[in-house]
Amino acid sequence: METESDISLLLVHDNVDEANRLVSLLRNANYRVDPHYAGTASDLNRKIQERNWKLAFVQYAAQSVPAKTVFHQVRRLAKDIPIILIIDAHDPSLIVDGLKMGAADVIPMDEDQHLIQVVERTLHDLEQRRRQRYWKRRFAESENRFESLISSSQDGIAIIQEGTYVLVNGAYADYFGHSSPDEMNLLPVMDSIAKTEQFDFKKYLRPLSEDNAMDIETIQFQAVKADNSSFPVRAALSQVDFHGEPALQLLIKKDFIGHTASSARGDMPYTEILLEADSSKIRLNEMLESINSAIRRAARSGEDALLYYLQIDNHDTLQKKLGIKTTEEGTIQLAHFLESRTADAVSFGRIREDAFILIGNNMDSNDSLAFARKLLSDVSSQLFDTGDSSFSCTLSIGIATINETSTSADDCLENCLQAIATLHKSGGPGGNNAEFHEPVYTLSSPDMSTSELVAIGKQLISKDKVDLLFQPIISLQGMADEFYEVRMDIKSEAFDSTKPDDFLHRLFATEVGRELDRQVIEKALKRLEMQLKTAPKTRLFLSLNEATIADPQFLPWIRNILGSSAAPAHKLVFQLREIDIGRQLGKAAALIDGLRALQAKTALTHFGLAINPMAMLNKLSVNFVKIDGLLVEKTQKGSEAMQNLTTMIETLKTEGQMVIVPHIETAAIIPALWQAKVDLIQGHYVQAPQAEMNYDFSEG
Repeated sequence: METESDISLLLVHDNVDEANRLVSLLRNANYRVDPHYAGTASDLNRKIQERNWKLAFVQYAAQSVPAKTVFHQVRRLAKDIPIILIIDAHDPSLIVDGLKMGAADVIPMDEDQHLIQVVERTLHDLEQRRRQRYWKRRFAESENRFESLISSSQDGIAIIQEGTYVLVNGAYADYFGHSSPDEMNLLPVMDSIAKTEQFDFKKYLRPLSEDNAMDIETIQFQAVKADNSSFPVRAALSQVDFHGEPALQLLIKKDFIGHTASSARGDMPYTEILLEADSSKIRLNEMLESINSAIRRAARSGEDALLYYLQIDNHDTLQKKLGIKTTEEGTIQLAHFLESRTADAVSFGRIREDAFILIGNNMDSNDSLAFARKLLSDVSSQLFDTGDSSFSCTLSIGIATINETSTSADDCLENCLQAIATLHKSGGPGGNNAEFHEPVYTLSSPDMSTSELVAIGKQLISKDKVDLLFQPIISLQGMADEFYEVRMDIKSEAFDSTKPDDFLHRLFATEVGRELDRQVIEKALKRLEMQLKTAPKTRLFLSLNEATIADPQFLPWIRNILGSSAAPAHKLVFQLREIDIGRQLGKAAALIDGLRALQAKTALTHFGLAINPMAMLNKLSVNFVKIDGLLVEKTQKGSEAMQNLTTMIETLKTEGQMVIVPHIETAAIIPALWQAKVDLIQGHYVQAPQAEMNYDFSEG
């Protein structure tokens, strides 16, 4: 078993010597490394499926197996393998490209210590993801067991801890000749087992491990009743949690009382015994347990499997055409036919009136599709005689991988259904076909190239899809001005689906950012002109991004715009972010001076995150300083953060600055801000951004 410092390492690199050097580097860092080298795409595909890898080192420029091929194969097989890309030298464009592909990180070849730190972080992240999936599986299993206890009350169920019955249900007590479950509680379990078989049973009473839970096992023994008579029993033994501690669960189904399994099937797993019954009957619970059993095997031993969901096409139409009786008789014959064609399957069964599932051994996705399509061909050419009539049909088959990333039977079935849905989408092949499920990665702005972002931004401008929102900024010290911060928004019809959370942030980081700034300013000035007619004290805060700060044409442009606007310049406050100023300090200082010459005001926003924020502020001449929202959020976690914030505010006030505190979500912080002489506050507690400037400042 791997320990935390063990690394099963997959290597894709054209230079074997360099690959070995990387392995030596990890070993020198006290990692026990089990390296495996993949030299071709087919070799890679095979190795990915062999085990649950902890890490992969992939050469970015590899010719033997291109990096994009590695990512494609890992995603196609739904594996959680952290990939660290190795590049020849530091190149920001390659780093960004690698991260977009999905790399855990991108490291230059000779930055050994950097690589070691990244490996440590990446392995930690992987462990957290695995723990999360493990507990999701345990939670799903617990839910299934709880439902089983409720729904299968006719089956005997007992919970055993430290060799003693701690919980027995009525059916179990009845099987053993006791009048009530209470008579068996706290009895040694050995009292219920014939002396000749107690030695064999003792191996199951060893201390149980939470980290390495036992699989479900089928056991056979001679049971002893309260009157000392004996009877044969076949039971399912599994490990469960009971009151937070590991325990054994014995499940004795009524059908398993009075006889044991034949020698031919005495070693069959419990789930397979359950499925030994007529495959034409709907057995949803048993099949779900079979899927969960496959998930557990994959998680513990890396023994992956494939789940096939076989759905009868147009089942409702068949029922209307042939009648319910004929359709059901045909479906029963179909079930037996499918079972005869899937003899090598781990499990096969019917889960609803129009669907079956098949759990098969793991194979390449192309091979699984070939197997499924052969099955489709066999079914479509078959005519089933139902006596009075005949029955024929076609199937749609969805295929999904069962591996260590799987969390529940429901999720696996949903993946199969998504694959089938793909077949029936507009333009899809329709029924009598098969599809292999591949995870769908929702498009977000990191998936877009810079050129795509620029194109979208220009389209937003040309088609007038830019909208404005206004958030009030209110005074704590009795100022008469009515301030609003202008927020850019995008009209909802501009996106077919919800826009990614970081879309605007990345959009403003491109060259189109300056064009967006200008459109927002033009729109805001028009709105301000109208607002001043009814609210003459209105003033607007307008954000400028880094591209605008660096734009030498912005000052001449804003001078012309203000010259033709009815809104006076002193009604505008242009705000610049601390991080942008840090990168463009000289240009930012010149811009601030130029805006002051136009009678406009300026503000430094997101203040306080730089190493020495006051040193930067002292080089500028701004009218307002807005604290970064993160510093405000921290005050909710402890008094020390609040003390740090008030100290910063006091320093700013000593320097004669007008201070704004944003992100006010509750009233609790306001008294402390008032005592610290904060000038203005904003946040959702005051009012969320609105399409109109309609805040009642008289109530503020």
